[in-house]
Amino acid sequence: MAGVLDSVTKSKEMPNAGFQRLKFYIRDDAAPEGVTMVPFTLKTTGGDCRNLVARQLSQLFKDVGIAPDFRWEKAGPARCCSPSHRMPFDSRKK
Repeated sequence: MAGVLDSVTKSKEMPNAGFQRLKFYIRDDAAPEGVTMVPFTLKTTGGDCRNLVARQLSQLFKDVGIAPDFRWEKAGPARCCSPSHRMPFDSRKK
């Protein structure tokens, strides 16, 4: 996820249009192995897609049961992003 967000925020060029298929693993005491895989497809438009990305991430946060707050922030010359809370899931692929 960090790599995708970096490509949207830190690059001097717009990201390519496309889809990134990602998997997130969240702790789930009801699941047999204690985690549940949450598939997530991130769409980029090939233009300034910050609003689209923010909406998609807010929906992902809502889907996994955490506050759906996401905002982009300015940080010096490069744009950066940060969720307004810590993400309690792991984006490593199995």
